[in-house]
Amino acid sequence: MAKTLSQATRQRLALTLGQWRHWQTPSPLQCAPEISRHLDDGVSNTSILVTTEDQSFVVRLDGVDTRSHSLNRQVEWKTLREASRQGLAPQPVYMNPELGVLVCEYLSPDDNQQQTEGDVADLLKRIHGLPAVHHRIDLSQRIRQYVHQLEARQPGISQTLSTLNQLTERMLQQAEHGDAELVVCHNDLHSANRLRRHGALYALDLEYSGMGHRWFDLAVVCECDVEGIEADKLLTAYLARGASSQERHLLLRFRLCYRYLAWLWYAVCGNRPIRESELATLTSTLTPAIVEVLQGRPT
Repeated sequence: MAKTLSQATRQRLALTLGQWRHWQTPSPLQCAPEISRHLDDGVSNTSILVTTEDQSFVVRLDGVDTRSHSLNRQVEWKTLREASRQGLAPQPVYMNPELGVLVCEYLSPDDNQQQTEGDVADLLKRIHGLPAVHHRIDLSQRIRQYVHQLEARQPGISQTLSTLNQLTERMLQQAEHGDAELVVCHNDLHSANRLRRHGALYALDLEYSGMGHRWFDLAVVCECDVEGIEADKLLTAYLARGASSQERHLLLRFRLCYRYLAWLWYAVCGNRPIRESELATLTSTLTPAIVEVLQGRPT
């Protein structure tokens, strides 16, 4: 493999491959899959492509503590299985939460990965139509959890963020009141977690999935794909009509929430002290935008 794996990661990978007889594969395996290559990693996980003569799989090895990120692997497995049955995601074949591993079928990507707002809107709507699961995504709680982890690592940071935390909490209350219905959400459907294969669009990496707000799912795409996806076109495609001013303001509230949540997530995963200049940039840009929204006159 091009990238050298740590000894602990190699051991976990070997244990996973040693469990090949327990994998729920499309067709029965006759022998253990072999390591093919190291795939592109996310910020927090390691992914390895493994193959047999006629089947390929992705082994995802956890790189974060699932509890500290409120991840529910059982819910992920259940959602993945249903999504794969409906042609929305790769088929999961093995999961071992204690080992921190998930194995899914490998979907070879088309050469052309171009995706329109209509494609993404359709994928989101189909995900939001999946059967309900017993895991609610609490955005306010997740923000408090990340701030608490940063405070444990860097005492005093929560005091610096206190005003921003209070404003975000108020804004989230408004947003959630305007989007009361909970549906199954992906919560991380940026371009790296979408793949076109044989012309169909699939969702990858459902580890943050759960019952949540559809407008937050839309907000994630708008925030992460600013160069490829136009928010107004995405809304029109998702709603099958033009968005009202109230709906655009609702989307903005969730976009600002995601902006803060993503900053906290990267700060936690970065495992390093946050510089004063970084905090100043965050508060000076995000705080005025949230105040505008709370005053009912978003820019």
